[in-house]
Amino acid sequence: RREAFVREAMRSAKGFAAMLAAFALMALFWVLYAEGFYFGFMELGSFANPAGTLLIGVLFAAAVAAFSLMVTFALGSNHQSTPLVILTSAPCVFLAGCIYPAGSFAPWAAAVSKLFPSTAGINGMLAASQNGAATGAVLPWALHLALLTVIYGAAALALARWRGARLDRGEPPPSD
Repeated sequence: RREAFVREAMRSAKGFAAMLAAFALMALFWVLYAEGFYFGFMELGSFANPAGTLLIGVLFAAAVAAFSLMVTFALGSNHQSTPLVILTSAPCVFLAGCIYPAGSFAPWAAAVSKLFPSTAGINGMLAASQNGAATGAVLPWALHLALLTVIYGAAALALARWRGARLDRGEPPPSD
């Protein structure tokens, strides 16, 4: 069974855009919570450049939402995609180059790291929010996140329409 709003999102670009925006907004709330309350409570510096922080935060949230929807529609169910995304979160943080120097990665690992929103998101957020980098200095990360959002969003929309067409033909959804 698929909820009516999910079926609508699988049929139209407008419905899909609304679902993507809703998930991106939830992700943005988490980013703002982490950057605001949590970092303030832990007495860590944040919002050194508010405009840059918000720019990276909004684009990071959109890229994460688009990536998550792509994985969900590719697998056909959030029951399979949620554990997969959770299991990849720690390697993604590692591949962002914040725990281990990115310059020490094998070339293939460095290339793979660019496919995940966490690489540009974490590095852009560190630069803008904690180091106070100028907004112009974080634009390469912002553009990277925007590109990932477009690519993953387009792939998610195509997969959603494919899944929706299968449901409309009466084919059963993947088991939940």
